[in-house]
Amino acid sequence: MLSLINNRLEILLKSNFLTQIKNSIFYFGSSVIHLIISLYTSPIFAKNLSTTDFAIIGYYLTIQSFLSIFFTFSFQSYYINVFFKNSEKDRKKILSTIIIFSTVFNLILSTIVFLALKLYFSETSVIIPSYPYLFLLIGIMYLNVYATLFEVNFRVNKKAINYFIFKIILVFSNIVLALLFVVHYKMGAEGRMIATFLSQFLYAIIAIIFLSKILTFKFSKIELKKAIRFSLPLVISSIFYFPIISLDNIYLEKLNNLNSLGLYNIGLNVANYLFVMFFAIYQAIEPDIAKHTIQKNKAALIRIIGLFSIILCLCTLLFILFSKTILNYLTAGIYTSAYYYANLLALSFFLVIIFSFLSCILMHLQKTRLLFIINVIGGLSSFAVYYYLISIYTFEGAAFGRIILFALMVLLCIFFISQRNKKWLRILRIS
Repeated sequence: MLSLINNRLEILLKSNFLTQIKNSIFYFGSSVIHLIISLYTSPIFAKNLSTTDFAIIGYYLTIQSFLSIFFTFSFQSYYINVFFKNSEKDRKKILSTIIIFSTVFNLILSTIVFLALKLYFSETSVIIPSYPYLFLLIGIMYLNVYATLFEVNFRVNKKAINYFIFKIILVFSNIVLALLFVVHYKMGAEGRMIATFLSQFLYAIIAIIFLSKILTFKFSKIELKKAIRFSLPLVISSIFYFPIISLDNIYLEKLNNLNSLGLYNIGLNVANYLFVMFFAIYQAIEPDIAKHTIQKNKAALIRIIGLFSIILCLCTLLFILFSKTILNYLTAGIYTSAYYYANLLALSFFLVIIFSFLSCILMHLQKTRLLFIINVIGGLSSFAVYYYLISIYTFEGAAFGRIILFALMVLLCIFFISQRNKKWLRILRIS
């Protein structure tokens, strides 16, 4: 028995397990510090934000999740994919091309998005106000592109400490500015979004300064074509993925109950603390998942995903056990009833991360077509699932809808990974 344990420990040590844990701690560290700060600030914000404010913030976060598909264009995934296959000189050229293209393209995109959203708000009689939130939202999305590429460069280069330091700068600037505008100036949801915009602006400046030191700023049409060819299926796939994570808020807004929508989004926000920590872990091990998948190291892949899945499962169970106490404290006892939504949404976030692990494998197996099919099935199903459950069970139905949809996505991923080389997939030309 002891020899078996020793053999297992030796395997873990040889697989750079300790390095992965150390990096995970630093990637995870900024999220932990954010959570610790939130333990103090959340009750303060709860006293200064109404359920209508939470509804507005949640609604614009929904739109943001959709816009991010077009603003980032999944170029960060392409960069991770090619990083381990190219020389340092070629990596710089690829990253420079992506940044130059994104800077110009997103200026045009910002104008189109603003006009399209103004038209949507007007034609569909959305009860959520558009000014000044649309301006702030588009600004946040434009600036976020630089931050995303800045962070992914740290991750692929295993510079976990650098990543940690700069994420802490973003966390503190966001919190301080939010306290200033929400608590001191009593600006509600508007103040919260102004704080996010200003902190993102500061972070983008830092990102641009540091990226400018390592880039060649040479634009390559060939590299851009390769990036678009890789990313386009992911973008289209993400468009179908969007309804799964966001259609609930769109449908719930039409119930014309901002108070309940606010409670739902409070539960979503608190459960999102768990997701932020989960996603930090995912980001820490994503390059390793990519490397093991590309190198066809199945044993290492199963080991790393299995270990972290168990950790995430235990964290989710602990959250559910103590969610009522957590909500009572974080909302200063004002919105404790949102704990029920938080529990259901925490389960859905656990499934989101499991899906992220599996979709990362498909992506780096160059099976983006299969990932596209999974997202199409999930996205189209979401219209029927959310419509049916929300029409009968309203806000509770929306939360259960998320769980059902992501369970479906996980099962589809497992099925297609296991069947990826089967003859029937090749005959249908979907592999």
